[in-house]
Amino acid sequence: MIMPIDVTIRDLKRLIMLLTDLGETGKYVYRGYSKEEQLYPLLFRGQNDFRNKESEFIEDFDKYGSAYGKILNHIDLLSNAQHFGLPTRLLDFTHNPLTALFFATFTAKELEKPDDDKFYYIRYLDIAKNDKNDEKENCWLIDDLPIDYIVKDRFDKFETNLASLALKGIKCAERHYFQQMKKKLLLLNPKATNNRIMMQQGLFMLPYNLREINGSLRELEIVKEEHIRLIEEKTTLIRISAHLRDDICNFMDGFGINTYRLMPDLSNVCDALRKKHGS
Repeated sequence: MIMPIDVTIRDLKRLIMLLTDLGETGKYVYRGYSKEEQLYPLLFRGQNDFRNKESEFIEDFDKYGSAYGKILNHIDLLSNAQHFGLPTRLLDFTHNPLTALFFATFTAKELEKPDDDKFYYIRYLDIAKNDKNDEKENCWLIDDLPIDYIVKDRFDKFETNLASLALKGIKCAERHYFQQMKKKLLLLNPKATNNRIMMQQGLFMLPYNLREINGSLRELEIVKEEHIRLIEEKTTLIRISAHLRDDICNFMDGFGINTYRLMPDLSNVCDALRKKHGS
């Protein structure tokens, strides 16, 4: 039985054994990341603060991007926008621990720099139990939203707090359920997925604490603190020595876990070939 406890790993064999054991349980989802700031959504990562542009991003993506994929509801729309680089409030997770490892180690670090350049990171979360009525559970996993949101003018009343949509989607509109929800991570499973999401076995965390979308920078810092605190409370951390990166990349490529498979379009294939051949 795997005990969820934070670990630091400096040996490739131990790392692969741990991820294999976790994957065999089928009860976890994972996020791999290179920098600690990548626990924040692109909407407010680093020096960015796109919160007051969120509805404009999504409205324009709905207008210009819908022709490139099957989009049925809010989850599909946001997940497609997220996967192709638009700043959204979503945070990528995956059902596959090796996919998480790939994205954690995707970018090389400057090892002579201190602290955040010493490690890559994977966080994992138990989703085997996600009872909406149990305050002790770590998350809620939502697969769909009601059919009445599949309308062409769905963003006329776009709500910055999408938690209300999720609540209706799982038929929990009572106020006390929302208070329980705030103590958990909310994970969304997109229905009409694109090739990237399918190959990456992706799903998304939806931060629902962006209450004041046009709030001050101080309010943004409070939101960030709440966001990180909740993730740290509900997930388990694996720190991976940055010195393992080359060995990890060689191992992963040998099993077909690479850019060609996980981001299957011509642009990424060409980028991968340039990197492979040193150009």
